[in-house]
Amino acid sequence: MPNHKKPNRLLFWIVIAILVAMCAALFLWRSFATSKSNTPATQTPPPAEITAAPKVVEASVPVDQSASVPDSSASMPQSTAALVDDGIVTQAMPKNQSLVQEETDKLKDIEKQLKTQQQTLQAQHQDADKLIQLKEEQIKLLEQQLAQQK
Repeated sequence: MPNHKKPNRLLFWIVIAILVAMCAALFLWRSFATSKSNTPATQTPPPAEITAAPKVVEASVPVDQSASVPDSSASMPQSTAALVDDGIVTQAMPKNQSLVQEETDKLKDIEKQLKTQQQTLQAQHQDADKLIQLKEEQIKLLEQQLAQQK
């Protein structure tokens, strides 16, 4: 019987060594993966720099205000007023024509996205109004049915 305990003890230590090696490998793999994913994040420019560039071009490119701004803009909430900066009028124009064109294209894309978003929101608002109207009619019908049952 003493010989029987020796292989069990050896097997026990082999299993423990394999588990420790697996834990160490997992720890190293995770630390390497997190350090690798953190590296590109430090190289990206902050969002403030990205939003600052279109403001320069907007001041340099004359835009027909009657065509690009809908009549409902006068009734904009106070929260969107922060999007408009009066300082963009006094900023200097970029010297490079290709930068001006690129920024103009970006602004046109942003304007198109905003118009699409506005149309979507208006459609949702109309749908909500229609839903409210239908629910009110449904409530009136239910009230009439209750009155007839009594």
